[in-house]
Amino acid sequence: MSAGGQLASTLVVRGYDETRPNFKILMVPVISMIENYKHQGSCNQLLGKKPSKQAMHYYSNSLHVSSKTPKSFVIANNDDRVVSSLNAMNYVAALRRNNVFSEFHLFPKGGHVGLLYSTHPYKNQALGLRKKWMNTYVK
Repeated sequence: MSAGGQLASTLVVRGYDETRPNFKILMVPVISMIENYKHQGSCNQLLGKKPSKQAMHYYSNSLHVSSKTPKSFVIANNDDRVVSSLNAMNYVAALRRNNVFSEFHLFPKGGHVGLLYSTHPYKNQALGLRKKWMNTYVK
C-alpha cells in the first residue's frame, strides 16, 4: 500500500526477467514522482527534497510500463487526500496502452489506506474482488 506501491511498481517495471514477479496487487499506490501526482513525503524520502527532473521521471513508474510488465490488480479510493488516485489511474492506463492485463477498482470513499480498517465502506467488497482475481488469474 501507498509507498510500498512505489517499491512494488518499481520492481515490476524495472526488474529483470528472471526476478520479475508474475503479477502484482497495488492498493492506493504511490506510482508517480511527477508534479501534480506525486506524494511529497514519498518523493522526499526516496529522492530528497530537491530531486532532479531526471530522477523524478525515472521513478515515475507509469512512464516505464512495457509489455513485459506483469498483470495487475489495482485499487484506489477517489477521496484519498494523501495519494492522488490519479497515480493508480495513470498506471492502469499505461498498462492498457501496453496490452498488459489489469483489473482496476476505484471506490468513491475510503480515504488513504482505509482498506486496513474495518470501517472502510468497501472493505469486504474490495477483499472479495481481490480474492476472486487471485483465484481466477494467478496460477
